[in-house]
Amino acid sequence: MSQQVEYLGDYPTVDEYFRSQLEELVIPAGLWLLDCLDPERIRERFEAGVFRYFVASGCVFRVSTDE
Repeated sequence: MSQQVEYLGDYPTVDEYFRSQLEELVIPAGLWLLDCLDPERIRERFEAGVFRYFVASGCVFRVSTDE
Protein backbone atom coordinates (compact mmCIF):
# COMPACT_ATOMS: atom_id res chain seq x y z
CA MET A 1 0.00 0.00 0.00
CA SER A 2 1.42 3.39 -0.97
CA GLN A 3 0.21 6.80 0.09
CA GLN A 4 0.35 10.02 -1.87
CA VAL A 5 0.02 13.38 -0.10
CA GLU A 6 -1.26 16.40 -1.99
CA TYR A 7 -1.14 20.01 -0.75
CA LEU A 8 -4.55 21.66 -1.38
CA GLY A 9 -4.04 25.17 -0.02
CA ASP A 10 -4.01 27.31 3.09
CA TYR A 11 -7.19 26.93 5.16
CA PRO A 12 -7.75 27.00 8.92
CA THR A 13 -9.83 23.80 8.81
CA VAL A 14 -10.70 21.00 6.44
CA ASP A 15 -14.33 22.16 6.56
CA GLU A 16 -13.25 25.59 5.26
CA TYR A 17 -11.47 23.86 2.38
CA PHE A 18 -14.59 21.83 1.54
CA ARG A 19 -16.71 24.96 1.66
CA SER A 20 -14.36 26.75 -0.74
CA GLN A 21 -14.69 23.88 -3.19
CA LEU A 22 -18.48 23.88 -2.96
CA GLU A 23 -18.65 27.67 -3.38
CA GLU A 24 -17.27 27.21 -6.89
CA LEU A 25 -20.30 25.06 -7.76
CA VAL A 26 -23.02 27.37 -6.43
CA ILE A 27 -24.22 30.59 -8.01
CA PRO A 28 -23.76 33.65 -5.76
CA ALA A 29 -27.48 33.94 -5.00
CA GLY A 30 -27.46 30.39 -3.59
CA LEU A 31 -24.38 30.57 -1.35
CA TRP A 32 -26.61 30.72 1.75
CA LEU A 33 -27.45 27.06 1.08
CA LEU A 34 -23.93 26.08 2.13
CA ASP A 35 -24.77 27.10 5.70
CA CYS A 36 -27.50 24.43 5.72
CA LEU A 37 -25.24 21.50 4.86
CA ASP A 38 -23.93 18.91 7.32
CA PRO A 39 -20.10 19.11 7.45
CA GLU A 40 -19.79 15.41 8.39
CA ARG A 41 -21.78 14.33 5.34
CA ILE A 42 -19.68 16.61 3.15
CA ARG A 43 -16.49 15.05 4.53
CA GLU A 44 -17.85 11.55 3.90
CA ARG A 45 -18.60 12.46 0.31
CA PHE A 46 -15.21 14.08 -0.34
CA GLU A 47 -13.32 11.20 1.25
CA ALA A 48 -15.49 8.47 -0.31
CA GLY A 49 -13.32 5.75 1.22
CA VAL A 50 -10.38 6.78 -0.96
CA PHE A 51 -8.99 9.96 0.60
CA ARG A 52 -8.30 11.39 4.04
CA TYR A 53 -7.97 15.14 4.61
CA PHE A 54 -6.01 16.86 7.36
CA VAL A 55 -4.65 20.25 8.40
CA ALA A 56 -1.07 20.87 9.46
CA SER A 57 0.14 24.39 10.28
CA GLY A 58 -2.78 25.97 8.44
CA CYS A 59 -2.30 23.88 5.30
CA VAL A 60 -4.84 21.33 4.07
CA PHE A 61 -3.57 18.06 2.65
CA ARG A 62 -5.25 15.09 1.02
CA VAL A 63 -3.82 11.61 1.45
CA SER A 64 -4.79 9.02 -1.12
CA THR A 65 -4.22 5.34 -0.58
CA ASP A 66 -3.51 2.99 -3.46
CA GLU A 67 -4.39 -0.55 -2.71
